[in-house]
Amino acid sequence: MAVDNAKIAAAKERLKDHPGGQNLKMITNSEKAKEYQRRSVESRKRNKERVQDLRTFWKDFDRAGLGLEADQNVKGVDVIEFLMKKAFMDEDFELAGMYAEKLAQYQTPKLASQQVTNTNIDLKDLSDEEFQAELKRLEEEDSKKNSE
Repeated sequence: MAVDNAKIAAAKERLKDHPGGQNLKMITNSEKAKEYQRRSVESRKRNKERVQDLRTFWKDFDRAGLGLEADQNVKGVDVIEFLMKKAFMDEDFELAGMYAEKLAQYQTPKLASQQVTNTNIDLKDLSDEEFQAELKRLEEEDSKKNSE
């Protein structure tokens, strides 16, 4: 199939008038045209599959009772848990592990911290009465903490 040079020249002129035409490539080789067409078909198929996967995802999401209607109170933890379960069902264990790690931060209680106050008292500076009073106060504080 021969390519008419006049048609190619006319197409190049139209490209100049087209917004962004300087970024467009002329395809004069039929083999390249077939290759680009094949790529386009593959890309459309992938996009259709992605749209279908997204529809399936939202159906699963609604079936799990996590729809995004205004009357539902869906928390971020619920979404992460759903995504983790879906990753397990899809046998994507690496992704499921990542979701589990994020979920664990919110579901497991954090260790309670305790405030520790150290007071250094030089016994040489205290009289016997002051020493006995301080010792009694510390013993009372310690017994209160142990009883809680």
